Amino acid sequence: MTGKAKDTLFWLGVLVCVLLAGFAALHFLLGYSLVDSLFYTLTTLTTVGYGEPPGLNEGGKLFMSLLMFAGIGVVGISLAKLAEYFFMGSVLEALGRRRDHMLDRLNDHWIICGVGQVGRKVAEHFSEGGVAFVGIDSDPEADAAARAHRWTMILGDATEEEILLQAGLMRACGMIVCMSNDADNVYTVLTARAHNRTMRIVARSSSEQSTTTLYRAGADRVINPVQTGASALAWASLKPNVSDFFDLVDVHGHFRLSFDTAVIGENSPLRGVRLRDSELRSRFEAMVVAILHHNGVSVYNPPADEVLEEGDELLMLCPKERMEAFREMNRGGAEPTFSTSDLPT
Repeated sequence: MTGKAKDTLFWLGVLVCVLLAGFAALHFLLGYSLVDSLFYTLTTLTTVGYGEPPGLNEGGKLFMSLLMFAGIGVVGISLAKLAEYFFMGSVLEALGRRRDHMLDRLNDHWIICGVGQVGRKVAEHFSEGGVAFVGIDSDPEADAAARAHRWTMILGDATEEEILLQAGLMRACGMIVCMSNDADNVYTVLTARAHNRTMRIVARSSSEQSTTTLYRAGADRVINPVQTGASALAWASLKPNVSDFFDLVDVHGHFRLSFDTAVIGENSPLRGVRLRDSELRSRFEAMVVAILHHNGVSVYNPPADEVLEEGDELLMLCPKERMEAFREMNRGGAEPTFSTSDLPT
């Protein structure tokens, strides 16, 4: 039972107690009949006001006065709680149906398990980048905060198989498991990997032992925020120029440079082309940092005579404006043309 339901039942109980107290006092203490006692109690509590019961003594008048005050407070609050419960129930039911409809339509999306301090930042990046995702959190406050951003959320425990399936686990392309408890993260990774063998799973860890366990459970990548933060502090202290350079790079292109990947498709004009002939640097100002070939071979700082094949993944450093144009060309779209106004400053 939810807290709102308990609150409503409490005030309804108080209302019944006041009603019984008024009925009992009028019948047993003041000697009114059962029907009269019930009638006068109801007219007093509801403040209808058909007049005072005949033959009231001083004590009876004092009791009826107290009953009137109780009626104004208790009846008002009880009816308000009752109306709020049924109204909110209807609204939440409608929102639930809408959410279920949205979840059914999600495909190739990400699932964020735990939308706390870390998960919320991940969700912000995904939202800014236009990445479809659904969040899961058992904390009502975290759930409400996420819904304020109009993110698709499920209030529930991510370690439960039913909740993960409700989030579209079988159709998801990836999952980020970033709850504060390492044991919950391990169990969630195990459950997710058992149902979806191909999705990418990135998990949060707080210790080296948990990192090893998460990899064994099926995580593709494990991040320790403490270790990562410490490394960033060390780089900023000892290698400030390198740190400043990476501050210019953002996964969603908010700054001048975008660090991104692109796969050579079957319609790409770059298929079978040597890197020197691709004109990626002259046309797109792109720097190819590495090539992950379709056969699993990785080439870092590839030479100019490296041949690009279908299925190869390019790891590129490129201005955002040029990256979008490159993607269009790589899909087999129109050749991009640039004016001086397109050049990033």
